[in-house]
Amino acid sequence: MEYLVGHKINPITVIHDMDFVAEAFERTIVLAHRKVLLDGGTREIILQKDILVQAGLNLAREVSV
Repeated sequence: MEYLVGHKINPITVIHDMDFVAEAFERTIVLAHRKVLLDGGTREIILQKDILVQAGLNLAREVSV
């Protein structure tokens, strides 16, 4: 990940592991049912637990922000 950021490459990753997302990405887009539910800074996104659950996602552990 550091290599990509250092070379100004923005990866697009499809993943359900929100713990990894919280540790690895500054920006997150949450999609569900062909709609964008959330788009913004990962720290703000992980606080939207109701919407994450609606999208079928959850944090396996509490993540400090």
